[in-house]
Amino acid sequence: MVPCVNIIYLEYERLHNLELVKHRSLCDP
Repeated sequence: MVPCVNIIYLEYERLHNLELVKHRSLCDP
């Protein structure tokens, strides 16, 4: 579950805030 946060952060920095919401849903429904 910890790696999920890392991925979300990386995606946030990369895509800004689009994938962040998507990844967040997968990691934290």
